[in-house]
Amino acid sequence: MKVQVLVACMNQSDFSIVKRSNIQTDAVVVNQCDKDEIHEFDFQNTQDKTCHVKFINTTERGLSRSRNMAIYNATADLCLICDDDEVLDSNYETTIVQGFTSHPNCDIIAFKLDFDEITFSDKEYNVNKWNAGRIASVQIAFRNNNLIRSTPFNIKMGSGTGNGCGEENKFLLDCLKKRVQIKYIPSDNIARISTEGSLWFKGYTPEYWINRGWIAKMLYGKFWGVFYIVYQILFRVKKRDNFHYRIHILNWFIKGFKENR
Repeated sequence: MKVQVLVACMNQSDFSIVKRSNIQTDAVVVNQCDKDEIHEFDFQNTQDKTCHVKFINTTERGLSRSRNMAIYNATADLCLICDDDEVLDSNYETTIVQGFTSHPNCDIIAFKLDFDEITFSDKEYNVNKWNAGRIASVQIAFRNNNLIRSTPFNIKMGSGTGNGCGEENKFLLDCLKKRVQIKYIPSDNIARISTEGSLWFKGYTPEYWINRGWIAKMLYGKFWGVFYIVYQILFRVKKRDNFHYRIHILNWFIKGFKENR
């Protein structure tokens, strides 16, 4: 099985992101910029293996649009979602191939990352409706089949939309509705992540919580979305001992939940 890395990035003036990201396999790079053009070229990885890159410059905006464009242009058996804020582990291809070989019924596998913001479980688990929110996009690798290709990322969500994050969680939930088997496995780290220069996260501002309210409805609907908000307020919000702080956040959650975007 071959692995292809699908990179979404912005305003790259050259092809150096391939080396900077430590890409060791074939790749599709979608670069949001001010022109529409496609470049294709080969390079030698650190093991002196020839790899092919399809580098797409596009004037389209929105992270989900870039993800969908990369998937549409993917050709390998297995694909790994990648952003421009990560450096891939040199052995990521082996880790991913072994993961899918050991789980032949899985179409999507979430792998571990070296990421200070998240503590990753050391136990394997099935991804379901209630824990899909734990998965970050750059953990996700998938089989490049028609089932996955027919489940696009929602273009109303993700960086560049003004609606915050959550596009990967919506993608996973849509796949689960099609009975796609998804697992998290406690693998070796496939990449190191940095949050510096994030394009969407600007801190826990009112806008952040308003977007989270809207995202709750997008992910879980009007009924279960309410329970999701209550859970977030009671168990996930920092400064849980500050009653007034939680009341403010609840009001922002509700405001976003009521919005039709």
